[in-house]
Amino acid sequence: MDSKSYPTKALKPALASISDALKYCGNISRAKFYADILPELETVHFGTRHFVVVESMDRLIASKAKASTAVTKPFPASRSLLSSPRLTPALQRRPEHSRKLKRKPETADQSEATA
Repeated sequence: MDSKSYPTKALKPALASISDALKYCGNISRAKFYADILPELETVHFGTRHFVVVESMDRLIASKAKASTAVTKPFPASRSLLSSPRLTPALQRRPEHSRKLKRKPETADQSEATA
């Protein structure tokens, strides 16, 4: 067999089924896909089958990526995760719920009132 008769590069499909389009878009939910993404895509119907044009998904992803990088702001240095009070050793030793359950000592007046 001659190696020139076979393409060296795999062909990219032009159409994707709905389930394949969900995976292609990052395993999003079917409801999110139908509500927010599908109205922005080109679709093709063959009989009862509904396909999405892959190039339209690529264009949508590129436009969303460009829009999201245009508005991205640098993370402020003062709000670093390493300086977060939740990561201090004292809080790591004592869970949140144990602080809520800790009771204040009763005074003599309070103990007489309950008795």
